[in-house]
Amino acid sequence: MNRYFGLAGLTLTVLLVLPFPLDMIPSIGEGIADYYESFWKQLLPKIGDYFDLEVQWFETGSGDLLYYYLKVLSSIILSFLIGLLAIKWRRLSSEKTRMWSWLLLRAFLGYSLWSYGWAKFLDGQFSEPSLFHLEKKMGEYSPMGLAWTFMGYSKTYMYFAGISEILAGTLLIFRKTTLIGAILAFGVMFNVFMMNMSFDIPVKLFSFQLLVFAFAIICYYRKQLFRFLLTHRETSGGLEFRFKRPIIVMYSLIVPMIYLMDFSEQYGYSEENASVSVPLQGVYELAANQSSTQGWQKMIIDYEQYMQVFNDEGMIPLEILVDTVAKTITYEAFTDSTLSGQIEYQNLDSVLILKFDTMRLRYLKKPFDYKLMTRGFHWINDYPYH
Repeated sequence: MNRYFGLAGLTLTVLLVLPFPLDMIPSIGEGIADYYESFWKQLLPKIGDYFDLEVQWFETGSGDLLYYYLKVLSSIILSFLIGLLAIKWRRLSSEKTRMWSWLLLRAFLGYSLWSYGWAKFLDGQFSEPSLFHLEKKMGEYSPMGLAWTFMGYSKTYMYFAGISEILAGTLLIFRKTTLIGAILAFGVMFNVFMMNMSFDIPVKLFSFQLLVFAFAIICYYRKQLFRFLLTHRETSGGLEFRFKRPIIVMYSLIVPMIYLMDFSEQYGYSEENASVSVPLQGVYELAANQSSTQGWQKMIIDYEQYMQVFNDEGMIPLEILVDTVAKTITYEAFTDSTLSGQIEYQNLDSVLILKFDTMRLRYLKKPFDYKLMTRGFHWINDYPYH
């Protein structure tokens, strides 16, 4: 029975973490990942058809597609079926399957936490509230949008979360600190999972998977923890796994290299997307004594090629190109290609003048006096400030 659960557990671990670490191999890693994912993209829709379910993979940024749920369920079933081979495979050692599962769980969980941790430092996950967020009414936020703005507002809290993830991921690299790393990872991922569940953030499945991985690693040390916490007896705290020297050397070289490759990739992305000067950045409102035939009562520019305009019907997102030499704004609506054109502008510090054909309209720039961004931190507060 131990051989059965050992092989089933190892198979499930492999299926859930693949294409890691093969996708990290330079030049061919991306091809391996595509080949592996193509297997699931062909299999899962057929399984969905059998149960009258429409299962398709598409790039949306969501990790909670029906596709992923069915992938995990199929991996569990397939793992238990493969585990049946262990009944006849007498030479299979449950100790070896448990050993390889432990090694793979450590590497994948540590890498994931390391990656998420550095993303918080390199602005790859959260960013401070933009003008679009600051101008939006509270009731218009989605639960996820509220959580994302909350996390992005405080760099202190965001860095604290990032340090916790990086520390847990680093501790998981080393054999002697694996247990403390897994305990820290469990606490970190439990908080992340509850946040995803509470704010409907579509990473619920993957965060739960990482939470289970951390718990699984802790379970490897259940005897040591029982002796230490309940019987207060001395314990070594280690495991009896014995790896051959080539495996130890490969692990010691490959895992840190994967960590550093991920950091290098994120750092490069951060440098490419570093803050740049945005022409005409600000919130502009139509002067009280004017009316616009275009219906543009308010404009927000906070990204280089994106603008929001507001009329009586609501918000219209526009793709824009600001020519600071010719003093023109070329625009086109994302949802309506017929809403496009080019207008001339004149920027007078706090006043923006737009020239629509023969009409000149004055827009007043709103001061940056949002309490959320100007309040700051105070050790001493005489009254709650909310």
